[in-house]
Amino acid sequence: MGELAKLRGLGKKTEQQLNAIGIYTQMDLQKMGAIISTILFILLLKMVLCQIGRTAFVLFIRPNGCT
Repeated sequence: MGELAKLRGLGKKTEQQLNAIGIYTQMDLQKMGAIISTILFILLLKMVLCQIGRTAFVLFIRPNGCT
């Protein structure tokens, strides 16, 4: 387990996804800023929901106005 997975609210899978886009430390994450972090979280959430299945994607994303 790396540095990011030790942060509250981030697990092993999220850390792997962040590492895949070049974020390895808490400092890397902080440099992104709050807005970009929020956008990144939404994109990662969409990726996870797509992996779970189309039904989860339709039930969660569409009612909340995201496409």
